Amino acid sequence: MNQTIRMKTTRESGRKEWLSRSGSGVLATSLVLPLMASLLLGGCGKSGGSAPPPPAASGTTLDIEKLQQAFPSATPEIQDDIRKVKFACRYTQWKNAEEALDKLAAEPSLTDPQKQVVNDLIEEAKKLEAAAPAPAAPAQ
Repeated sequence: MNQTIRMKTTRESGRKEWLSRSGSGVLATSLVLPLMASLLLGGCGKSGGSAPPPPAASGTTLDIEKLQQAFPSATPEIQDDIRKVKFACRYTQWKNAEEALDKLAAEPSLTDPQKQVVNDLIEEAKKLEAAAPAPAAPAQ
């Protein structure tokens, strides 16, 4: 296990490399790869802050977090409707959010608390849609 480690300058490139007795750059690789991985992955993940604020307009908010909490173990169909609501809210497409919430409200398997959350969000989406500026006319 006692390996001799030395520095060698290659003739072709003039670069200095750490080499073990076998001549490979094992030490350099074993030091550089974890360092690079920690630098690259260090920025991944959630920051220390909380979730972004819910979409709002004129004092009305559409709290998607409340919707997700009301459906902790939803069926794939319900999850799809929730994704549609989230997407519509992200791009301030309140009419699309309202349509997805209406479809969700028509689901027969909803409990009373879930129905209440969905109905509250439908009302909020209507208020947001009414407060939204009219889309610009297409240029001719």
